Amino acid sequence: MNRIRRFGAFVAGLVIATLISSAGAQAQDYPTRPIRLIVAFTAGGTTDFMARLVADKLKNSLGQSVIVENRPGANGAIAAEYVAKAEPDGYTLFFTTWARSRSIRPAQGPALRPDPGLCAGRHGGVQLDDAGE
Repeated sequence: MNRIRRFGAFVAGLVIATLISSAGAQAQDYPTRPIRLIVAFTAGGTTDFMARLVADKLKNSLGQSVIVENRPGANGAIAAEYVAKAEPDGYTLFFTTWARSRSIRPAQGPALRPDPGLCAGRHGGVQLDDAGE
């Protein structure tokens, strides 16, 4: 369990670094409202568990609520589309696994192919190595 907590703290640090670097001029007053962490899988799984650990660390570090919102379906494409269409203000973060987002997305065709790397750059986000979901 201690290993999971350390990993959660590491991921939270990555998210904070991404948020600060993407906030730009807002950095001194960010965050001013709750942050939404969009999880690409159902509640209760490994990815959801890790997202909740990260959300707790972010809440403690930033002093602002972090809402974990699960948007399962289409192997993460529903959550990815939601984040890609969100306002690029740093308040909507994408949380998924690396293997799922990279292996299946090309097969889904051109209708929806948001690049998780782009989402992370515009919105801030975290991708874990395949958590076995």
